[in-house]
Amino acid sequence: MNEELESAGTSELTRQMEAVRRLLREENYDAAITLTRELIEDHPDCGELYGALGDAYAARRMWPEAVEWYHEAVEHGDNSAQEKLSEAREQLGAQVRHRDEPSASELEQQRTRLWIVLASAGAVIVIAAVVASLTWLTTPSSPPPLADQPVRETSARMGRSAEYAPGRDALYGPGHMPPAPPGAAGVSAIPTSPGSGAPGEGPSVPTIVVGPGPHRPEDTSTSETVLVGPRSDRDIVLENAIGSLEWPDGTAMRNAVSVAMDPHLGYAMVTFEIPRGLQTRNLYATVVRQSYSIAAAAMSTDPGLNFVTLRGLIDLTGSERGGRSVVAFRGNTSRESIQGWLARNRTPTQQQLWSQVFATTWWNPGVPRTGLK
Repeated sequence: MNEELESAGTSELTRQMEAVRRLLREENYDAAITLTRELIEDHPDCGELYGALGDAYAARRMWPEAVEWYHEAVEHGDNSAQEKLSEAREQLGAQVRHRDEPSASELEQQRTRLWIVLASAGAVIVIAAVVASLTWLTTPSSPPPLADQPVRETSARMGRSAEYAPGRDALYGPGHMPPAPPGAAGVSAIPTSPGSGAPGEGPSVPTIVVGPGPHRPEDTSTSETVLVGPRSDRDIVLENAIGSLEWPDGTAMRNAVSVAMDPHLGYAMVTFEIPRGLQTRNLYATVVRQSYSIAAAAMSTDPGLNFVTLRGLIDLTGSERGGRSVVAFRGNTSRESIQGWLARNRTPTQQQLWSQVFATTWWNPGVPRTGLK
């Protein structure tokens, strides 16, 4: 018991503490939590009150909350809570490990999905091979144009035709358009019917039709963008929610994040770009805190999201050298680890982020923790 309780003797605080212990013995944890919180408001320096709150959460196996309140008890002078804090941390780690291990039914479902995917891929390969074989067998071969026969060149853009009869040596020389193979981009070979050429031309030859190439959608992606692959509506909603966040220096995250969510598993992979010019004394700590904000925004936006892996990319070389993004950070967390902080509208400390919020964090040793200039 700390100095406040020792000096109070049979004071009101001592009487209330006895009431809290009685509620804990009776397993009336909700009432014990409510009473203890009220006492903490009146006696914020009493470490034993924080320890009692940790006991209530530990009894309910709410290990993130238990770790938090045992830590507060130690910070406020209740040394007896140190051993309880260590045990709660061990229980929290075991809970996270057990949660991350898939059950037997989940493993069986994953194996079933894998076999379905492999069977579908095999069927597609077989069908493609059959189609390619039939196409090859049924495609007639056409002889190449003779060098000393006229070639009719038709320009689809100009709407005119011109004839030239170059010799063999001059066929591919300057000023002449070489016949392009069938299927070349923007060029197609159309065989003419017998006798379609001008009188005296001899046997007909392929007509080279020059026109604009097939339309392709403009590709504006670069090696630095993270927005790749098809996205679902839920992916887009999550990307918009995360994109509304900003880094500590005011840099917006919009258009610098991508989400791939599996709604059946309640799991999402979030990939985001770390600003190359972010000024901070500890880039690792800044990215960890930003990752918490990202996970909190995602969990608040989609109630079906329960687990999330976060990947932070950073450009090591700079755009003047073409850009080469590498994975600088990776972390894993869950709704269970975050919802307590969201419910209390409190932001965890850096130590609490590492010990309570994220099950694992990793930083690329090749990326300086002080940031890139």
